[in-house]
Amino acid sequence: MSFSHPGTPFPVSGYYGPQYFCDREEELSWLRQQVNGSVPAVIIGIRRLGKTGLIKHMFHHIASSKVHPVFVDLMGTRSLRDMISRIGDGIADAFPEDNYTKVWKMLRSLRPTMTFDPFDGRPQLEFDLRHEDESLKTLGSLLKLLSDQKKKVVLALDEFQEIGKYPEDTESTIRSEMQRYADIRYIFSGSQTHMLSQMFTEGTRPFFGGAQKLYLEKLSTDRYAGFIKNQFEKYKKKISNEIIQEIISWTACHTYYAQYVCNQLFLRSAKQVREEDMKGIQNDLMKTSRIDFFQLRDTLSSGHWKILVAAAREKQLKNPTSGKIIKKYDLGTPRAVQKGIGVLLDKQYLFQGLTTENEKFFQLTDVFLMRWIDQNM
Repeated sequence: MSFSHPGTPFPVSGYYGPQYFCDREEELSWLRQQVNGSVPAVIIGIRRLGKTGLIKHMFHHIASSKVHPVFVDLMGTRSLRDMISRIGDGIADAFPEDNYTKVWKMLRSLRPTMTFDPFDGRPQLEFDLRHEDESLKTLGSLLKLLSDQKKKVVLALDEFQEIGKYPEDTESTIRSEMQRYADIRYIFSGSQTHMLSQMFTEGTRPFFGGAQKLYLEKLSTDRYAGFIKNQFEKYKKKISNEIIQEIISWTACHTYYAQYVCNQLFLRSAKQVREEDMKGIQNDLMKTSRIDFFQLRDTLSSGHWKILVAAAREKQLKNPTSGKIIKKYDLGTPRAVQKGIGVLLDKQYLFQGLTTENEKFFQLTDVFLMRWIDQNM
């Protein structure tokens, strides 16, 4: 499998090969074990922590083996019909027409409308499904197509929690169809952690007990520090351990934000990364984001914004309904705080975590927003 060059050794989107991927050896081993054992797996983690990258990293390692990977992104889908079209897109992308004429003959027999992505030229399929029985039949046909391949298919469904928002009773429908084609190896992942976790842990839900779960945590700071240093040194650039630690601390060791800062530092610096380069990146980020963050403040209620401010200032907001926290940040009543946190979790402005002592806390998902609030509010 060949990859294009990302421009810097710190890509912030897409997967460009193992040389740009940091660690996750234990997670990779676990995921391969589930796939090899035909055990459905679900990866749960906050946004931009590297779930999609981990799946594609695993795909890279198994691509030449006896399995065929198919990746489907369900973000933004609103119905079973949308989901079916995305699965069609994933199949079309994973099975190029020149090499898989039988697969494409089957796809075309379903009479999709085909267009091409204006940015990357990939085929996009849309199925004219007006009734539920048509949707069920088409979903079954696509899964059967994957099930009938000589190589076992690994079907990864990213942002799988979206199906819980569809107007139809989609969970039970999809679960039933997947059970009919159990020889497909399924991977589910998603960033709305509480929604996805509930799908697989609540006894009344169709997917209850249907997969082994991996809760993706942040990378080890030591390993990430080593990765950052090595990536700079590969291109003959020097960076001090102090600046590396500042990057990790300022971005809370959150993969996307650390990658972005390193990406910009690589472009800004000469042969030696200087402290002035780091300060310049930080200042630029705060300046360029200020309008977006002010607009966010204006779209949220006063109570919700105060909760975000509390979370930003505390870094890890513990016991948010306590009298001490409520008084310190003027949050209102405990009930209002509890309800507000639920809304902010649903909208992914906050995520819930556990300390090493298993104490629950809430933290801002957007690290740059956290830094901006801490600096300006």
